[in-house]
Amino acid sequence: MTPIVDLDLTPGQKLAFDQLTDLATRSDNAIDIVRPPLRDGAKDTVEMEISLDCSGIATAPTGIAVRARERFILTIDPAFPFTVPQVRVPHTRWAGVAHVQWGSTLCLYIAPSVEWVPADGMRGLIDRLAIWIRRAGTGDLDPDDQPLHPPVAYTSAAAGVALTGPDLLPPTDAAPVPGFLVAVCSQPGDQRVDVEEWITLSQWAARYQTSEISGGLDEANRRVLGAVTLLLDRDIGFEYPDGGEALLRGLADAGMPPAALFDHLHRVAVINERLDEASAAQGLRALPRPALVFLGTPSRRVQPGATSLTHLVAWRIDEEGRRVLTGQNPEGVQPLLQQASVTWVPVLERRPEVTRRRDADTSGAWLIGKRVLVLGCGALGAPAAQICVRAGAAEVTVADIARVTPGVLVRQPYTDADIGRFKAQALADQLNAIHGGMRVAPIIGNVIPLLLNDGFDPSHYDLVIDAAADAAVTSRLEERRAALPGPWPPIVTLLIGHDARRGLVACALGKASGGGRDILRRVGIAAHGAKAHQLADVAEDFFPETARHDLFQPEPGCSAPTFTGSAAETGALAAHMMSAALDAVSGLGADPDTHPLQAAVVRLEPGTIGTQWLCWPADLVNLDESTGFAVRISAAALREIRAETVRGARVRGRGVETGGMLLGEIDDACRCVWIDTATAPPPDSTLSAHHFEHGLDGTEQLLDYHRHRSGQSSAFIGMWHTHPDHRAQPSPTDIHGMNTLVGHGPLDTPRAVLMILGGSSQQWSDWLDTGTPPQLYTHLVQTTTRLAARQAASRPDAVEGSWPGGYLTTSISRPTARRRRRWSRLRRPWRAARDHGANR
Repeated sequence: MTPIVDLDLTPGQKLAFDQLTDLATRSDNAIDIVRPPLRDGAKDTVEMEISLDCSGIATAPTGIAVRARERFILTIDPAFPFTVPQVRVPHTRWAGVAHVQWGSTLCLYIAPSVEWVPADGMRGLIDRLAIWIRRAGTGDLDPDDQPLHPPVAYTSAAAGVALTGPDLLPPTDAAPVPGFLVAVCSQPGDQRVDVEEWITLSQWAARYQTSEISGGLDEANRRVLGAVTLLLDRDIGFEYPDGGEALLRGLADAGMPPAALFDHLHRVAVINERLDEASAAQGLRALPRPALVFLGTPSRRVQPGATSLTHLVAWRIDEEGRRVLTGQNPEGVQPLLQQASVTWVPVLERRPEVTRRRDADTSGAWLIGKRVLVLGCGALGAPAAQICVRAGAAEVTVADIARVTPGVLVRQPYTDADIGRFKAQALADQLNAIHGGMRVAPIIGNVIPLLLNDGFDPSHYDLVIDAAADAAVTSRLEERRAALPGPWPPIVTLLIGHDARRGLVACALGKASGGGRDILRRVGIAAHGAKAHQLADVAEDFFPETARHDLFQPEPGCSAPTFTGSAAETGALAAHMMSAALDAVSGLGADPDTHPLQAAVVRLEPGTIGTQWLCWPADLVNLDESTGFAVRISAAALREIRAETVRGARVRGRGVETGGMLLGEIDDACRCVWIDTATAPPPDSTLSAHHFEHGLDGTEQLLDYHRHRSGQSSAFIGMWHTHPDHRAQPSPTDIHGMNTLVGHGPLDTPRAVLMILGGSSQQWSDWLDTGTPPQLYTHLVQTTTRLAARQAASRPDAVEGSWPGGYLTTSISRPTARRRRRWSRLRRPWRAARDHGANR
């Protein structure tokens, strides 16, 4: 073994030689260093030559011929082991074999950045070389269970680029394989050609003849041209030739005669020339038009074991060849091309059939092809819209009334050149540049009258993102959702905390009974009540019982209050919040059918970073047709009502009425009534088969308790009672009781909800046995619109068989006159007596 003599090696190159020497010493002659490191000419790399014992390598007719010992030349970069050594053989016996480039260089790694491990050094390289030789010997360098490495075309950086778009046409009689197609291309610039469509030559000619292609510009103001596409049913070698004669010979061997090729080249080139002349006549800027030929072979396999797909390369014919093709004597192009060198253009693929999106199998893939409305173009809306565009949304509408100001550049994706422009327009221009085209449209102005008006049609969108940080917008969306109860797309509402340390995402999915306003109040109630120990920070940040006074106003006097936070914090929150929202709408979270109302709390604070989910079933919605209010009865309230009716039927008898108070919120803007909780009758109530009279004991304490646990969101809003086995309609006494309560009772409420549960005997049995909702009557009684009074039925002073409320199980007689006078004095009674028969 020859020692290193007078050779200035870098530490890495010396390490490589030392490692290789150690391997050879321990290999029992399986590895032999034939030549020590030598400088590779004037380069800073060094070369070492080794021989390997290959006597035990199995071979097959489809593999390479392997001798008992094979020599390999290793080229070591100065930065070894952080760069991969190059391996080649000192012969051309393996030229033309897959993964042998330039006739002698071996392609050992498909992805060196992933597969090369610097710590393994030369041992890792020799192990990989041994694997390569074994697979090459049996012809198994491209096994069926691995992606297929396509042939190599050595491209020129000066040739521009070609970008493919749609999938190729399947083979047909009109476009057989082997055969021809025409790539309809656009030119975004001097050095780029985009394939927009694949058609047949006859279709190309017909479009020109009908002036569908006329030399003008396409929708994106780009010029159109055609490019011949050859489709073969076999490879013409692992390395595409760089000379015209070898290329034409390879095409002929693959079943593509030169005469047919030149005929197609001529016919396409002539129409391109006429399109150029038409463009010049229209005064359009003349871009250099490349003469491209796409060549496709079945040489790609994206998924292991899948069918081979078409691999495309692009050959650019030089200017002299293009002129000959458009001349009167196209036959003259053959000798010209045979003598010319071949310029290969880099082909950048985006055909779905041969490429896999980097966001495949993520919730973001749900957005592909969707139509999205984004309300607000600020710190949350702008990144949300960008996420939608990059994910492949077909149409994105961005809406905002504001202009770009200098202060927002701190954390919103605008530039100095955008200052003074409307955010919606600046954002649309920015996002349209991502994929080209005009898939993003701006709406400038107040979205409530411009968009969320009475004519708003939710079917125009597949997703609505409310990032306006405007309570009026959120409430208007809720009102529209209540007024249009048909199918709605998911509504995602995004909020950010006052110091950008937490975000709140509300997701109203397809079967939701409400929108963002609905879900946000649920989060607030949970944060002050059942989830207070988990959501104390959320309650303080988003739902404080006392309005926050330390508002941050960046430009005092002329700007709306906002939150504090850097680009890093708002960007992180926006990404996390959109990720959570997409998990919800794509069904990766809770079951959207059983829990279509979902919310996520996203936190960035140290120790609490992450996402916390909350979810609810849909409410039972009953429309009060007289007022137009949507009465939404929560699942919890419905459970409480059923528990009381079932217990009452068991203890007092099926026919005895029961009832209680309703707690929730009435929202005039949204025209919604939320019933969060229903209470059972207090112990001093009177219940019978003929009437229900609500008592007083403990009601004030109960109301205070629920107000506190809901952060003042849930208060007294009405009363409920039952009509077992009878229609759910108010009796004259019910009407009198509600009219007395509204505006005159001790609660001094200007309105209250009357809810009656009833139905036929079968409906009532289903309600008691299975929980199937019975017949339901709801009405919002207001001071100005009281129920029409009817003659109240008289009732006897005493009713036998009356029962108390609460959990007492002993029947009682009618309350004494003294007690009735006490109720009258306190003005706290609420009665819902009913009569059977004609008044029902």
